[in-house]
Amino acid sequence: MGTRFPTHASLVLAGLVHVLGGCKPSGVLVLPPTTTQDAPDSGLSLAEPGLSVPPYVQLREPGSAHLRFEMVLDDRASEVEVSMDGGAVEVLEPELWASDVDYSWDVGDPDVAHPDQPGLHVIHELIFEDLAPGTQVAYTVHAPDEEPWSGSFRMPPPPGEPFRVAFVGDTLWPVSASIYADMATHEPDLLLHGGDLQYQTYADDTWSGSMYDQAPVAANALFQPTIGNHEYEGLDEFGLMYSRLFSQMGDSGPIEYYAFTYGGWRFFALNGETDLGDEGSLQQVWLDAQLERVAEDPDIIGTVAFLHRPSYTLGRHMPELDVRDALEPRFGGGRGALVLAAHNHSYERFEVDGTTWLVDGGGGAGLYDIDEHLDYLPEDAELRVTGSTSHGYTILDFDGDGSILLRRFALGQGLVDEVTLGP
Repeated sequence: MGTRFPTHASLVLAGLVHVLGGCKPSGVLVLPPTTTQDAPDSGLSLAEPGLSVPPYVQLREPGSAHLRFEMVLDDRASEVEVSMDGGAVEVLEPELWASDVDYSWDVGDPDVAHPDQPGLHVIHELIFEDLAPGTQVAYTVHAPDEEPWSGSFRMPPPPGEPFRVAFVGDTLWPVSASIYADMATHEPDLLLHGGDLQYQTYADDTWSGSMYDQAPVAANALFQPTIGNHEYEGLDEFGLMYSRLFSQMGDSGPIEYYAFTYGGWRFFALNGETDLGDEGSLQQVWLDAQLERVAEDPDIIGTVAFLHRPSYTLGRHMPELDVRDALEPRFGGGRGALVLAAHNHSYERFEVDGTTWLVDGGGGAGLYDIDEHLDYLPEDAELRVTGSTSHGYTILDFDGDGSILLRRFALGQGLVDEVTLGP
């Protein structure tokens, strides 16, 4: 089943077995390697079988991460070359999980490079376990009839060691491809996505296409998304796509929300689309238990929350005041360093009693005026430090002294905001 690495690491092959309540996803089965599968008769001109989702890596429990990629209409086995900290290369065979997915978007358009095809989808997965803090893992994926895909990722370093995070939200083709290409030059350790990974607005705006767009970054950074409103819209995107591709993220919580620790910082991927603003909800109870553990852990430097809808904004979509009421006593007043959000397609930074509330939904969707509700929210307007109606992304450098260098880069403009948070 697995290949043992010397002393500091081991790798265990496993499958997608924990989704929503710890059960195997509906319709998912273990698939022994066989041959290329015929596409179902859908009446559409389907693309050729191949790699529908390029490699990406996500954190699980402490010391553990999974590498995944997906083949469509093809259930043949693959191989992955893996090296730890520049050591010997091991050749490993991922576990395969197959689903018959009834989901499609612009499959019949011959100009769409990466359509979402119905039929057989096979996720290839390697689970890395018992990795030492800061382990650098290099890999090369050899999928059937595909060019090799190489990448690397860095496991969470010990508390106090510096690391870099990229944040983006509301990504939409074709601008998103340029944003990710620019972001890749910063070589982040973590890629946080604030939700609305795609919109199904254009023919090329597919789930498969969105994963290809982010590949220049996700191939070399741990990818941790949260859920946006478009993940719940139409065609059961949450059940058929998000939950299938992104199960078992973090070390606590169900798939709708979760938490993980990186470099001594506790990150909370929250779901503002459901019960976060409801007093006493399951998500609030879970969050309170997590924050109690943070308070008792001397190795935790600080906390960062990220979710889709903003609690502070002057843009098109009004702030979620019930969620603000839930987050203020938990992260406000300096209790949390940062609350990151998206949803409004622009950039805004608010400073409120020692906590930074950031909006960056400039990932490619049509831009919104940052002052659309300026006159409706005069008290919030006094709290906004800066803003920019632009496409772009945010880079966060976490230093060993607990400070965070925040920089916002606008596509075609460069740096539009820079500030150091904390000590």
